[in-house]
Amino acid sequence: SSDSRLVAGGYGVTRRYYLEPPAFGTTLRLMCESGRCRVNIAGESDPPPLAWDTGGAWELRVDVTPLNGAATPSEAHALRVQGWLRRGDERLALADASILAPGLVIAHGVAAPVRDDGNHALIVALADEGSIEVPAVEVDELLRELHTLPAVPPIELPETLGVTEVRLKPRPVVRLAADPVVSWQPSKVTAAVTFDYDGVIVSGDVTQNALFDEERRRIVRRDLDAERAAREQLYTLGFREEYDYNRSRNMPRLGAARSPKAIASLVSAGWVVETEEGRVRAAGDLELEVASGIDWFELRGGAAFGDTRASLPELLAALRQGRSSVTLSDGTIGILPDSWSERLRALSGVGESGADVVRFTRSQVGLLDALLAAMPAAAVDEQFERARRELRSFETLQPADPPASFNGELRHYQRDGLAWLHFLQRFGFGGCLADDMGLGKT
Repeated sequence: SSDSRLVAGGYGVTRRYYLEPPAFGTTLRLMCESGRCRVNIAGESDPPPLAWDTGGAWELRVDVTPLNGAATPSEAHALRVQGWLRRGDERLALADASILAPGLVIAHGVAAPVRDDGNHALIVALADEGSIEVPAVEVDELLRELHTLPAVPPIELPETLGVTEVRLKPRPVVRLAADPVVSWQPSKVTAAVTFDYDGVIVSGDVTQNALFDEERRRIVRRDLDAERAAREQLYTLGFREEYDYNRSRNMPRLGAARSPKAIASLVSAGWVVETEEGRVRAAGDLELEVASGIDWFELRGGAAFGDTRASLPELLAALRQGRSSVTLSDGTIGILPDSWSERLRALSGVGESGADVVRFTRSQVGLLDALLAAMPAAAVDEQFERARRELRSFETLQPADPPASFNGELRHYQRDGLAWLHFLQRFGFGGCLADDMGLGKT
């Protein structure tokens, strides 16, 4: 029977029992081992006992070869498609099968399991036809049809067809969309997941295990384990399957308040994240440099987000507005890592932001140096490096004497004050010294 069940009965007994496919490897095997299981196919009066094959499961294979003895597919007007069963180095022609049931083949008086992966209809069609002739110009259509099957069997293709088979790691892609606002529940976002196999996009809901990339002439075998692991990442971040009435099926959902942190985690894990505002990009390295002017220092830099860049003032403006992302020039969204937020937030309250730089006065050299200490290594010019080095080497002030041209005598605290004035002058700091007791005595 080609039904999903086998009907079992005895001679002279009218009772009938059905064996479901999961029972083939247990009940049917034990029946065969008893020596009392028989299969009446050709109307024999005394068919021989059916044996059970202990060699393991057979698997479907498909051959595509040139027809009419053509040397290459390009010379053939048609191609022949044939199916057969393989187990290791063994090969069984479908024409030799007496019975083909889902998960089972009986041939030459022996029953054996078949791993058909849901392709039983294809096995039966190939067995019934013996072979299928396909015009050479329709071979791509044939491959497209075969690759809509839930489990595409291995296909042997002539090399001259120029079709290769590849196994690639998928890059998970998630599109987040805000759910309609409902007054009685917190706002949520819904995740639609797809997988990118080097330009071949497949929905996570699609069941076939291989895809035909017609443009690049290749068969892409899916990595279902990697896809499963990627979906598990969503659940560890708090997404939960909930029924979507618009799509009439379950979809991963997350509270909108938790989505910024989830987005940052997904981007860091290598996901492509798309929102209603645009695609989200992960940040590259933060790059900074200091240039000196007459009485100021300019901090320049920024960060790359893929092939797009955000300047330091743009990053600081986003932080001042309380955002953890920045809108890039191409309309995509750049996620700011938490470590950046902590480092850059100190800069957002000091300095003067221009179009491409943040400017600090010379009196802020110590502050700027302290801020840079918590940043990635910044490139600095010679003038800033000298000022920073002198500031770091400073330990204490020694009372200063006035110049020889000074006519008078300074008290000890006035000499300390003069030392401070020299310090301010040396480092370019502003300041003044006031003394309501007079500058000294003659």
